Amino acid sequence: MGGALSFYSILLGTVVDRWGVKISTSISVFLACLGGILFAFSTHVVPLFISLMFIIPLSGALAVTAGTIAPRRYADEKSRPMAFSLYFVALQLAQAAGFGMIDAILHGSHVEFISKYRQIAL
Repeated sequence: MGGALSFYSILLGTVVDRWGVKISTSISVFLACLGGILFAFSTHVVPLFISLMFIIPLSGALAVTAGTIAPRRYADEKSRPMAFSLYFVALQLAQAAGFGMIDAILHGSHVEFISKYRQIAL
């Protein structure tokens, strides 16, 4: 999924310029909801594959690209460095939290909630 996200980000860089940040972000949220619902409620392998390899990475690619362009376009010259800093700090904190959750699910069998979720998920 990470490789697909990088590949789609390269392809969708000009799409965000053409559609604008607001429309790209709206489409990204819609695709994230669609991919999550498809992933949560599918019972076959093909919808899971489509969700994980196409819909969710497309959503992430649009969101990251639009989020990177937004501070440059909408922040004034004086506050632009602070806007970029806040955006990238929030992005790194979200990634760290995601990695922590994945690590807890995969390796945290000593925690009762995690072990129950792990039995259901895996």
